[in-house]
Amino acid sequence: IQKAFEETLDCSVNYPPVETVDLSDIKFYNSIMYISVAVAVASAINLAMLFRFVIRSRSRQTSVFLLCGCTRNRIRRMYIVEIGLISVLIFAVFSAVFHFAVLPNLVPLFEYIEVAYNPKVYLTIFLIYIVSIYLFLNFVILRTNKASPVEMLKERGK
Repeated sequence: IQKAFEETLDCSVNYPPVETVDLSDIKFYNSIMYISVAVAVASAINLAMLFRFVIRSRSRQTSVFLLCGCTRNRIRRMYIVEIGLISVLIFAVFSAVFHFAVLPNLVPLFEYIEVAYNPKVYLTIFLIYIVSIYLFLNFVILRTNKASPVEMLKERGK
């Protein structure tokens, strides 16, 4: 900017330097955010796969619910609410641990990391995490509970 002033006005201009953000820094912090989103999706898939074991171990309970008149959708919603509450608690605890224990130790290494992890980013990652859990858990529940209640009771007895 100072050079443009000097060329245009033909005089010496004292223009203070302006700090700008390096575009490579922006790409670097964006890639950190993408990695965080990928970790959130991977952990949602992992949690849904682990919850599949819980669903299979509760096949007797599920078959009793079905025999008593409970619909498959109500059972599905019951499982989703259960894992949703657990997931919200897990995300809140580990986000707090990251923000208050890990992030201050990373500030000397990464200059703008505190700015990169703001509440909007935490909220975005949380929403992606919850939506991923919801989608994958629905898929797991629908694939796991296909059998009739009588078949589920017989299968569990083996």
